[in-house]
Amino acid sequence: MSVSADFTQLPSSTLRQELNLMKSIGVHWLRITVPWGRVQHVREYPDKWKLIDRAMSAAAARGMVVDAIVDNPPDWAAEHVPHVACKVQPPFNVTAYAEFTAALARRYSSTVLRAIELENSPNLPVIWKKPDACAYAALMKAAYPRIKAANSKVQVLTGGIGGTQSDGGSIPADAFLAGLYRNGAKGTFDVLSFHPYSYPCIPSQPCSKDRTWYHLPAVRSLMVQHGDGNKEIWATEFGAPTNGVAGDGHVDEQLQSDILLAGLTEFRKYAWSGPFFAFTFRDYGTNPRRKSDWFGLVSHDLRHHKIAFDTYRKAATGRAQGRGTASGVMPATIASRPARN
Repeated sequence: MSVSADFTQLPSSTLRQELNLMKSIGVHWLRITVPWGRVQHVREYPDKWKLIDRAMSAAAARGMVVDAIVDNPPDWAAEHVPHVACKVQPPFNVTAYAEFTAALARRYSSTVLRAIELENSPNLPVIWKKPDACAYAALMKAAYPRIKAANSKVQVLTGGIGGTQSDGGSIPADAFLAGLYRNGAKGTFDVLSFHPYSYPCIPSQPCSKDRTWYHLPAVRSLMVQHGDGNKEIWATEFGAPTNGVAGDGHVDEQLQSDILLAGLTEFRKYAWSGPFFAFTFRDYGTNPRRKSDWFGLVSHDLRHHKIAFDTYRKAATGRAQGRGTASGVMPATIASRPARN
């Protein structure tokens, strides 16, 4: 399950409630954001790991394992950024970032911390106001050896890449991956983190929207061409919003459920597929016109369980709520198979 960016900041009671609900439907892998800027707010002072410790302990207590996205740099990391050999410079100090990811790898046992993801959506203009494959490859080259030296058992993932349009500064996912290889990123990741959205379409059907699901063959071909055919692709975000405005691709709850199950089923057919993360567990908000608020399997207040909630349960555990084993559905299939790398 890929959870909301504020997950580690939730009140303890809400965190427990959310984790218990996820546990009840068979969630095993948990993809969370570790906000670098909150932990290491001031470089000279002791790091503030308390909320991350809480989340890791709570996940471990429920038998879950974690893919930790290191994101949200502190303000100080954007000051006096060391130059890298790229036309576009990183928005923060990549050496400091690498040191922080290594500290994360050292702090937690690989029995709970199984993977570290190097930011999220680096090909979109969010943290990286001007995304650039060369600059991001410099971050990968800095972080990978430090993480492996700190904890060799931790899998290192690229930041989750997605998107198909080159507008507003975005770089399409397959073009960004090609750029990473051109800039020497081979050997600096164990797994490709990918966001193969298909909504408003079921993956096996043609779609009027140009979604990343339909670019999976091109992405895989790039990996094979560059000698990375033995590496997995993890679907680190997949889902569909259940509200929004006309034309934005949002769907009703039944279609959200159908898309989730079909995506899981189709993704697992690939020999190179790794864990499959639903996005997301809890709705981000309640604005009826903002589709980003409505990707959850449950409502923002955790009170309403959408149809996809029970669909996930059936796929992950083989059982429906209050009933026996669901026929025709293999248990323990969502984000539960260990990586082969």
